[in-house]
Amino acid sequence: MNRISVLDSLRGLAASIVVFHHVFYSTSFFWELKNTHYHLFMILDFISDLNQHSVFFFFILSGFCIQLSSSKMNFSLKKDLNTYFFKRFNRILPLYWFSLILTLLIGIAMYQTKDPVFGVKSFVGNLLFLQTSNTFDYSWFVPYGNNGPLWSLAYEMFYYLLFPFYWLLILKIHSKMKFSFSAYDLAFIGSFVFSLLGFVLNKLLPNPFFTYSIYFIMWYSGVYLAYLYQNKLKKYSVMLLFLSIVIVLEVVMIPYLSLTINNICKSSLMMIAAYLFYVFPVLRNNIVFQFLKNLLNQLFTKIGEGSYALYLIHYPILTYLLSIGRITYWYEILFFFVSMPIISFWIEKLIVKIPFTFLKLNYVGK
Repeated sequence: MNRISVLDSLRGLAASIVVFHHVFYSTSFFWELKNTHYHLFMILDFISDLNQHSVFFFFILSGFCIQLSSSKMNFSLKKDLNTYFFKRFNRILPLYWFSLILTLLIGIAMYQTKDPVFGVKSFVGNLLFLQTSNTFDYSWFVPYGNNGPLWSLAYEMFYYLLFPFYWLLILKIHSKMKFSFSAYDLAFIGSFVFSLLGFVLNKLLPNPFFTYSIYFIMWYSGVYLAYLYQNKLKKYSVMLLFLSIVIVLEVVMIPYLSLTINNICKSSLMMIAAYLFYVFPVLRNNIVFQFLKNLLNQLFTKIGEGSYALYLIHYPILTYLLSIGRITYWYEILFFFVSMPIISFWIEKLIVKIPFTFLKLNYVGK
């Protein structure tokens, strides 16, 4: 798959917002602005609050990229299935392992390794992608060493492992039932049903696997969007049905204050907004949009190329710098934002190409 610069830019923007969110809430510098520059503080606070939306956007973008890279694969063939898993593992695992080791080393440097979150059990649980956010009332494991962003990697890995088998099941159902709509339409509708089923089961029997299932619609909506983009399709009826369901869910679930359903609806609206930009050229071919797109590419493309590493390693490094009092003034914060993307870019460029290469021929097949 050839790189699409705007996807890297959006990935870089989302990662930068996540980093800013952690810096914003961890340093006293920004909170002092509340008394001296209130309006500036409110703007920065608004940007920081986009953190959750950025993570949801990562899910959508992940599904989009998976569809672009695997649309020509036949998962019923062993070679294609092996190739798919090799590419996913090669992309995810090296940097993930690096982040776990870095988190451990920083924990040692901060004399925190007696904390259970640095224990062997926690390490193995994260190694197997069984962690959930430490904000949950229940979990098997929390992010290793309190490296908060690691929670989303468990979701990503769950979706990567599920995707080819889910798609094969959809193809089987579609061929037997002879629906008038495509297998992709069925898979998109099915992903919503799958997420709602996960939500209900999680209420009855709280379980991290059910928790992962809840946000599958976020991830798969990216797959469906990429399918429409690749085939130049405009599925008005499907998207209208999807929008109607989202609106009904928002109205029905408001009395129950379900944050989870609200998050699903937010991400769904992001996907629908992206769909509208695709369907109506007037929204993306005007001067203002082109200017913003070019500006975005200039500022965030390179950051996007190292965004995965930036997402994984920034939090333990930030924690360490805060512990030694090195993130206090505006110029230290600025230096952190300049150096971290550069470091992340080179880490991602070097590390992602090293592991698994020697296994490629045997695993993927000639």
